[in-house]
Amino acid sequence: MSVFRNLLLQCNIFLILGQLTANEHSEKVFKKDIKVPSLTLADIISTHNVRSDIECSFNCLKDQTCVGFKYKSGTNTPPVNCQLSNTTGKNNTAMTNDQGWVFFIDVEHIPVR
Repeated sequence: MSVFRNLLLQCNIFLILGQLTANEHSEKVFKKDIKVPSLTLADIISTHNVRSDIECSFNCLKDQTCVGFKYKSGTNTPPVNCQLSNTTGKNNTAMTNDQGWVFFIDVEHIPVR
């Protein structure tokens, strides 16, 4: 199990399938972005304490306004290690190395460069 989990954490792209709702089936693909945007309070939909980036992605999948999320790996002891975002960070000129935070973006919302 540990090897499998490590493999998932190493992947740059992972597919999230799932969440059957009453009327629709949601499907998103998240890609790890090399840039970590500095999110403002207006950019953050909600915050969570989760066990993995996959659990954080499921929270994003449940929210229709979520187009990306930040996850802090290596620990689940801080009060917040998952931030759901309504922005791709493309309009945010302040990129930051957030000391362990990684940004994942829904590939449908990746800006064309």
